[in-house]
Amino acid sequence: MSTMFSQLPDGDNRIQAIEISTTKDPICLINVYLPSRGTDKGHDAYRAALDILKELLLKYQRTHSIIIAGDFNASFHRQYKDTQDELFKNFCKENQIELPSNYPIDHTYHQGDSKSQIDYILTKSRENDDESTEYMQVKILREGHNTSDHYPVSAEFSVRLRTAQKQLNGDIVTKINWEKVDKTSYEQNLKEELKDRKYLNMRTPYGIEQATNQLISGLTNALNLSYPRRKSKFSRKKKISWSPQLAKAVGLSKKAFYLWKKVGSPPSKNNIYNLKRLETKRSVRSIQRQQTADKRIKLHEEIMMASDRDKDLFFRLIKTQRSSSSQFTHTLRTEEKEASTPNEINNVFKDHFEKLAKTNSNPNFNIGHDNLVKLDMETIVNICENQEITIQPVTSTEITKRISILKRKKAGDVEGLTAEHLIYGGTELTEFLVTLINNIFYTKHVPEVIKKGLLTPVHKKDKDPTIPSNYRGITVISIICKILELCIRARIEGTLNKHQNKLQKGFTKGASSINIALLISEAINEAKDKNECLILITLDAEKAFDVVDHIHLFWKLYHQGINGASWLLIKELYNKTTTQVKSQGYISETFVNEQGVKQGGILSANFYKAYNKNILDTLESTNIGIKIGTNYVGCPTCADDIMLCAGSEHDASTQLRIIENCTKNDRVKINSKKTEILMINKKNKDINLQLFNEKNRRKAKH
Repeated sequence: MSTMFSQLPDGDNRIQAIEISTTKDPICLINVYLPSRGTDKGHDAYRAALDILKELLLKYQRTHSIIIAGDFNASFHRQYKDTQDELFKNFCKENQIELPSNYPIDHTYHQGDSKSQIDYILTKSRENDDESTEYMQVKILREGHNTSDHYPVSAEFSVRLRTAQKQLNGDIVTKINWEKVDKTSYEQNLKEELKDRKYLNMRTPYGIEQATNQLISGLTNALNLSYPRRKSKFSRKKKISWSPQLAKAVGLSKKAFYLWKKVGSPPSKNNIYNLKRLETKRSVRSIQRQQTADKRIKLHEEIMMASDRDKDLFFRLIKTQRSSSSQFTHTLRTEEKEASTPNEINNVFKDHFEKLAKTNSNPNFNIGHDNLVKLDMETIVNICENQEITIQPVTSTEITKRISILKRKKAGDVEGLTAEHLIYGGTELTEFLVTLINNIFYTKHVPEVIKKGLLTPVHKKDKDPTIPSNYRGITVISIICKILELCIRARIEGTLNKHQNKLQKGFTKGASSINIALLISEAINEAKDKNECLILITLDAEKAFDVVDHIHLFWKLYHQGINGASWLLIKELYNKTTTQVKSQGYISETFVNEQGVKQGGILSANFYKAYNKNILDTLESTNIGIKIGTNYVGCPTCADDIMLCAGSEHDASTQLRIIENCTKNDRVKINSKKTEILMINKKNKDINLQLFNEKNRRKAKH
């Protein structure tokens, strides 16, 4: 239950707010104890409290259903006129705060002969609000054992809580230091955990599922017995380190802000309170900038000193220096709402990546081709199921080799397992994996537990960090799935490489992006030498890896030589894969991936190259584009980045029409707004291009 409720950082000692996570909009429950009636000074305190309450409403009213409960020290139903009551009523009217329907009218407070109703549970009306608050039932409880001068007020309403949300704060397990793990003890404990081979000896889907669960729990238990990690009771939140100078400046700024608010927040820049507020605010920012500069200088000094004495420290400091401070955000905005708490931000990320993972219809896509692919797929499934083409079994030597190339000191998967769990597992683990993977090869069944991925949003450099689409989803797949994918890749990579277009240099052994740069440089030099026109166009596929259509991918793999049991296993590997989003201390609900190849998966790059091969083949077959000598270099490509090289405006337009037709067939969208043009030896830099019916007169930037 604790994961469904979280305290919000706003308010003061009289006003506190908590967030209740629901499957629809979250609820912001604001608890109040407003100042009592009395003197004019008391009314000033009441006004100040209402100002704080209004700030909360303005912040959360667009993204939350709001309930306000507590002692308002004012009444809707007092018989005589009261100044504080009028302040309260006007505030509620201005902010659309109201009593739930059928609200009981009776006193909730008594003192001697005086009685009044000053304790309320109120709701804020909202367009398209969840109907749960509409049917809220409020009761005033007359309990005999109550000794307070206030009667309790309760409210009952129905909501569906977001049960799968998981907060990582609380008991924090420290990161594993494998240098301190007793490796011999770990290997022996794991051997004991994997001793029972009852499920492993079953060559059935059920046996594979149970054996995989046994392996995961065995790896976890063996480590816990060999290296009992301490649990830290503090929060993961980074401790803010303020210098005495900054702490003093912040205190003065807060005091100036309070005094400015107290006199009614005058906007005039000539007002003494506003001048003081702005002056102290500038002082805080100046000190912050100075401390940031000092910290940067200190980091540079540490890098220079570490380069001579400690290589590990040197590279760690370099990584810190290169990392962007904008990769974390305190606010995320979409067209529908704005998220400002870690829980909300995680939910927005989850909604964004879940939307990307769903197949969507697009009127620009070629529906006729789509139907032909689906029809052909039915035949392909029957062919592969009846083929006697099996998968070459793995051996102990191969599994040992696959484990040895895993990268150490990387993030754990959704089960908390890392490469080190396998590296130090010993021969017993190797033999267990050999049998398990051969059973998977034989049955073509992939256990559900290793289809889970843990996605972390990574900010794209120089992009607005408040927009979810400016984050790339990097998925950590199961460590066991990594071994499986490495084994599959070893069996299909040769076939795929034979079909790979020669102009595709991304993620290719023996090639790099430098080869692409060399081709383009040579093309530019040749155009200059011959004084010929050269038009270079860069193309950007929107969310390239995220929107790969699974049916089209399997269809393309079959026509590139992957068949039989290997094809069926790959199809099963992508069947109902799931993802959870991890950000700012929260893990989201699980969602199913209907499309896309995971950025971080072993096979993802191979599959994407197979997916966009048709575009390169079609361009090359038309022979439209430039040549260096007799070699066609009209579309040099690095993974999903394509550069069109044309000798005339006509050829460039033809290439774009080919791209348009191919992407419609492949269910891919090119972002025409991100299309860039470079022209060599062309006096008139204006050029007419058309892409996806968008007629633009584009001017080259260079």
